[in-house]
Amino acid sequence: MARPLRIQQPGYWYHVIARGNAGLCLFTHRAEYQHFLDLLAKAHAQFSLEVHAYVLMRTHIHLFVRTPLANLSRCMQFLLTSYSVWYNRRHERVGHVFQGRYKAIVVERDAYGSEVSRYIHLNPARASGVQSLERARHTARSYSWSSYRAYLALSPAPPFLSINDTLERFGGNTARGRKAYAQFVEEGLLRDRPDLLNDVRAQSVLGTDTFAEQVKRFVMTVKHDRCGHVNAERLVRVPIEKILAAVAAATGVPPEQLIRPRCRHNPAWLLVLWAACKWCRASMSLAQIGAQLGGISGVAVYKAERRCESLATRSPALRTQMQHVRQYLESADDTAAVKLIV
Repeated sequence: MARPLRIQQPGYWYHVIARGNAGLCLFTHRAEYQHFLDLLAKAHAQFSLEVHAYVLMRTHIHLFVRTPLANLSRCMQFLLTSYSVWYNRRHERVGHVFQGRYKAIVVERDAYGSEVSRYIHLNPARASGVQSLERARHTARSYSWSSYRAYLALSPAPPFLSINDTLERFGGNTARGRKAYAQFVEEGLLRDRPDLLNDVRAQSVLGTDTFAEQVKRFVMTVKHDRCGHVNAERLVRVPIEKILAAVAAATGVPPEQLIRPRCRHNPAWLLVLWAACKWCRASMSLAQIGAQLGGISGVAVYKAERRCESLATRSPALRTQMQHVRQYLESADDTAAVKLIV
């Protein structure tokens, strides 16, 4: 079977599915569920990822997300790699945690968005195998690792979760709107419904004929565009030059000196790489960041970021400089910089 397309476009909605490798239990303890949600919060902040629904099952994950930037691959690489490294260390194991590539289905929001939200929120009830309608409803509403409880105001919504877009279609984020949404979702328990994933076209698109044709035209354009990397660079929230200016302002080292080889033993150099990782990674790979900063490898960029954060735990001066860099980048009117969770 051909591998599904990776379709990335600003503003697209996706139903994302990731499974444990060979049926591996991704979550065996409360701390593991919570750690994945913490990573999801970081992805929301660092990559501007909008999370509209989620459910974490023992062996798989469902997300309903929107990407204001065309950076779903970056988001998922961060999420799945970060969790895999943490999970393997926790369990003292090696090897793959997730099964192959995640599945990302482009969703036509108006036609299928509510259905995707229902599909995700009914996962715990379907997986439980209970036959009683009341027990199935209770299972869906009481499952802790789903966004459904937040939709019904049964528990506080995590800061990264966006519920208003969906609830607006049922009367708004009010008692009446939440009741209407719950009725819509739980109607899915009343009768056998065809699997929503059966409507997916070419393993990649869930929408009407018109929407599928629009996506097809976009995909064909991208396939023959040899300058795609230029478009990706245009999506960088903060240019490298702004990073250098921020670090220069915080450290007193002139921007032109920050990228000279002899500066690479200076803490200011680590600060440059730390900031580039935090504010440019939404649309640039680590290798691309390294190429713009003197031709170092992506691995070196990653190690420098980690080293900077480690040194900051022991150096009040470095922590102060990091805070100055953050304030500079987040207050600059022309950068549209996102606030980050570190």
